[in-house]
Amino acid sequence: MAKEKKMLSEKQQINKTLIISWQITIAIVLVAYILEIVKQTKTVGYCAVMWAITIPFMIWTLVIYKKNPESKLIKYIAAIDYLALYAYVLLTGDTVLVFVYIFPFFSALIASNDVKLMRNVGIAAIVLNIASVVLRLINNDGSNPGLLAECEIQVAAAVLITLFSCVSCSFINRLNENKVAAMEQAAKEQELLNARVMNLVGVVEENIGIINESSKQMSASAKTTADAMNEITQGSDRTNEAIDNQIVRTKDIQSLISNQTELSANIKALVTTAKDDVDKSMANMNMLDDGAKKVKDNNDVVKKNMEELNEKTEEMQNIISIIANITSQTNMLALNASIEAARAGEAGRGFSVVASQITELANQTKAATENISEIVQALGEQANVAYNAVNSMVEINDNQNEIISDTNAKFKSIFADMNNIVADVDKQDAQIKDINDASGVILDSTNSIAEINSKLKEYAEETDGLAQTNLTNTLEMSGLIDAVMTEIENFRSGE
Repeated sequence: MAKEKKMLSEKQQINKTLIISWQITIAIVLVAYILEIVKQTKTVGYCAVMWAITIPFMIWTLVIYKKNPESKLIKYIAAIDYLALYAYVLLTGDTVLVFVYIFPFFSALIASNDVKLMRNVGIAAIVLNIASVVLRLINNDGSNPGLLAECEIQVAAAVLITLFSCVSCSFINRLNENKVAAMEQAAKEQELLNARVMNLVGVVEENIGIINESSKQMSASAKTTADAMNEITQGSDRTNEAIDNQIVRTKDIQSLISNQTELSANIKALVTTAKDDVDKSMANMNMLDDGAKKVKDNNDVVKKNMEELNEKTEEMQNIISIIANITSQTNMLALNASIEAARAGEAGRGFSVVASQITELANQTKAATENISEIVQALGEQANVAYNAVNSMVEINDNQNEIISDTNAKFKSIFADMNNIVADVDKQDAQIKDINDASGVILDSTNSIAEINSKLKEYAEETDGLAQTNLTNTLEMSGLIDAVMTEIENFRSGE
């Protein structure tokens, strides 16, 4: 298919080259004859005939090329049209040199590699030139002595251009055929070589596939080994950390055991001391109970006296109220006496002085009564406070007596518990000694495990490093194998 496309492209290129050469040649001829019109050596009608011969065929050719660029009609239409134009110019021209117009078209036809077309166009050109020569000889009036030589040159040129063009085209065809044959032979040899190469590629691909599978298995194994070694290393790190923590905790336990031993000894000493103190406290509590009873008796006496004091204070308040009432009435009488003395004028002046003194005396009595009332009231309040305090003291003393009784009973219970604590402390000392011995054994075992785990970690790290190296090498080999497989696939797809 690629070769067919290439040949079609070559046909299209031949037609394109032929059309362009044809158009350029026609354009130059038409321009030349337009100049002839300008010089008035040719008429417009003469040039119109030329245009009528060339332009329709040219348009027809372009239409065909647009529809089918590889059409064989293009070269035949171009040859017929150009021969028609050549015949018109050659047979109607006034100069022998117009016969050279066939030369550029022969150059364009060589590109078509069509010997038959080249031969037919050459024969037509020779016939047209012979006809032109015959007409010139018939019309010669003897004024051109070199006409015969010109005619000979014209015919000879037409024959030679036809001969050489056909020979060149034939030679090019044979050369191309030899090249095609050589290319076909080379293609056959290349196909044999490709078959051998493809056979070899198949074998290599199969072997590489086996190697690739082995490499993938090795890569998976190496990755599994590396992951396992990594997990072992991490587990070893965690084990070391746990061992370190266990050692620290064991040492802490031993320290706590030592402290507990000292604490037990201290507790035993303290319990013994506390037991003695409890004995003393019990004796003191008995004395405190006796004193509390005496305090209760005294409080009862004080409470009774405070009740009598409150009663006397209330009686004094009543007396003060009577005095205050009398003082108020005396003030009223003194006020009335002052009013009557004012009415009596000079006769009541002495009585007015007496009334003023009585009023002053009443005021003083009122002030003294108020002071006494305040004192008595304060005394009553203080008596109430003292009475309340005595009541509170009595209640507190009663509660205190109950507490003292309870405390005395609790001290007796504590004394009994102290004896039990001493016995328990002795048992605890024996147990702590056993725990301390076991903790020492655990510490020695933990240290041995730490040494073994440290060596295990070193072995695991070394194995992990080797596994990582093996994994890296395996991955690199897999990458190279994949690259080779890709190249093989590319080679296969490009055959």
